[in-house]
Amino acid sequence: MSFVGQVLDGLVPSVYPMSHSHTGEIMPITLRPYQEEAAKSARETWKNDRSALVVLPTGCGKTIMALSVAAAAREKNFRVLWLAHRQELLTQPAKAFKAVWPDLASDSGIVQANRNDADAGTVFASIDTVRNPSRLDGILQHGSPMLVVCDEAHHSMAKSWQNVLNRIDEASDKQPFRLGLTATPERTDGKHLGKTWKVAYSYSMLDAIDEGYLVPIKSVTEYLEGLDLSEVAGTGDYNAEELGKALLKASVVDHTVEALNRNAKGRKVLLFTATVEQARLTSEALAEAGWRSDWVSGETSAEKRTQVLSNFEAGNLDVICNCAVLTEGTDLPIADCIVVARPTRSKPLYIQMVGRGVRLAPGKEDCLVIDLAGATEEHDLIQAPVLVGLLKEDRRRQRAGESPLVSSSGKDPLKGILKRRRPLRATWVPIRGLTKMVWVCDCGKEGMVAIVQQGEAWMAYYLPKRCRSPQPLSGHPVHLELAYGLGNDVVRRARSLTYPNARWRSLPATEGQKAYASRLGISLPNGVTKGQAAEMITKESASRVLLRLDLARPIQQRLL
Repeated sequence: MSFVGQVLDGLVPSVYPMSHSHTGEIMPITLRPYQEEAAKSARETWKNDRSALVVLPTGCGKTIMALSVAAAAREKNFRVLWLAHRQELLTQPAKAFKAVWPDLASDSGIVQANRNDADAGTVFASIDTVRNPSRLDGILQHGSPMLVVCDEAHHSMAKSWQNVLNRIDEASDKQPFRLGLTATPERTDGKHLGKTWKVAYSYSMLDAIDEGYLVPIKSVTEYLEGLDLSEVAGTGDYNAEELGKALLKASVVDHTVEALNRNAKGRKVLLFTATVEQARLTSEALAEAGWRSDWVSGETSAEKRTQVLSNFEAGNLDVICNCAVLTEGTDLPIADCIVVARPTRSKPLYIQMVGRGVRLAPGKEDCLVIDLAGATEEHDLIQAPVLVGLLKEDRRRQRAGESPLVSSSGKDPLKGILKRRRPLRATWVPIRGLTKMVWVCDCGKEGMVAIVQQGEAWMAYYLPKRCRSPQPLSGHPVHLELAYGLGNDVVRRARSLTYPNARWRSLPATEGQKAYASRLGISLPNGVTKGQAAEMITKESASRVLLRLDLARPIQQRLL
């Protein structure tokens, strides 16, 4: 077998056995079908080209897919170098690697300004740090990597990235394989990724929504009547400073408050602005209108930014207004409303903004996208239809003198298009009144899945009904999105997904449900539906299991 064959043989397993933990036996992780296909496609691409680009929408598990490839490489004793341009894009995969593959992650580390784990088998490195030749050489002197992962690979055309990648190739006896990850392969500056990358696999946002891996999108487009973009400069996207002035002149702040009052009550909102001033003024105006609002920007300290995000996740904020800081590397899955309070010509930027809101989360039904800065179509703006490939159709309609899909009517241009079929969902039920926040989902006769809060992180467990021990789905606590994703995948494999608005849910509770509820000591109220009865039974059954396994106790017990 050739060297390439030896390297690639078995590099991408579909099922990866995880380690044991003191809490019990850890279930194996199984890649989702599209993740498995992406990994296999990368391997096939590597047979003829050393670089492979995988395009997956935000929230579809690019990190886990790539980590599975990295884990397989480490099993063959190959070094792995993971490159990213932001701190969050280093710490998050490093934590996920430790949680899902704890044994392999014991030989992993981070290289950035204040850390230098250069001798680790798996190195997560900041591109800003390793563009310093001495820092990069410090990694390479411990052995050349066989796999180089480039997160948010659309940035890799920058000179700093190219210098680093070229230096790695020059220092290696055998050119390493490159795995690029991105949700947005296009670049505003016109530089083509094809010079560096061969696209191995692409999975669309529409397919992810249809197959239940992202939440459905609703959209509302509103127009600022006084917005004049004719004098706003910009060869790619608009000049931010000039755009901000034009928006404020068109009373964008007042318009934003009105739009949120009209459309977004009760939602968790991420709002994107053109300038820091717009973010600050909008947050202040929303606060005066009764919204719990705060704002962040690139000028905000790391400590303040962390506090604002924590307040949002804890439910203490309704809105975060931000300028240019929450588009990449920020996981806030509870956000179910994205407000684009600025026009843009950049498809990557638009997709990154909307991508913050389409992630799955317990209790989340959809994501509302509000385009607040619509202008006239001749400005070639990127708006909601681009997400499902409708931008070309909209332009065709304009040329033909037909009504555009994006209009000032307030109607949802995506309605019906995003409902080609009803996606099946896991039915997660919250259990409150415990010492920890818990979400549970029934998997039928065999057991259930529970997501249990552990401080600021979460653990996902499979709870077999005939087993005294819970089976953790990760070796360590992880962020909510990963815990929820691991739990969802178990439910999917158990074929326990249902239609959220299925007709049976509104039918009267059955005699069987009433009898079972009675055995559990539950008194079902008159007029209760099958769906309501099922949730009440799930809560009681799960609470008993959680108490028996000592995973969470009633608050009153703790107080006693």
